[in-house]
Amino acid sequence: MKRALLARPSSLIVENMRRFMTTLGLEPTRLNTADELHQYEADEVGCIVISTALSSTVKESYCEIVKKVRSTFPGKPIFIASFADIKRSKVIVRSKFKSGDCDIELLCMEEAARQVPLDFAAFCVLITNDEIKSDPALSESVKRFQSLFTIPV
Repeated sequence: MKRALLARPSSLIVENMRRFMTTLGLEPTRLNTADELHQYEADEVGCIVISTALSSTVKESYCEIVKKVRSTFPGKPIFIASFADIKRSKVIVRSKFKSGDCDIELLCMEEAARQVPLDFAAFCVLITNDEIKSDPALSESVKRFQSLFTIPV
């Protein structure tokens, strides 16, 4: 089973994200520091989840973590997890990416659907807490997610 690295976990959404990733057939693995990224081989990582929360055990900003993940695991799917709604999250994260010199485009699931097959070297996908907080087995978000992306497991 491939891992979903929770590379910048936040207590606000980590439990919902764990359930969501488990439903997708991935083993959620919480990191406490950015240095722990180097403990994993690329072939054991299915995706990386990075929270936008203000507080995390990982001290670096989510933009800094995106850069580290892209250099450590080029081409791996990166998911940006946000507690805010999609519209607000897109504006805030895109602004942070631009000001943080993070050259990667952010797409919500609907935008990503128009890009299939998605080039994960160029895009991150935004996942909000509202999309994953319900029962993952019944969640439309999970079904939509599974239909949009094939994460090699």
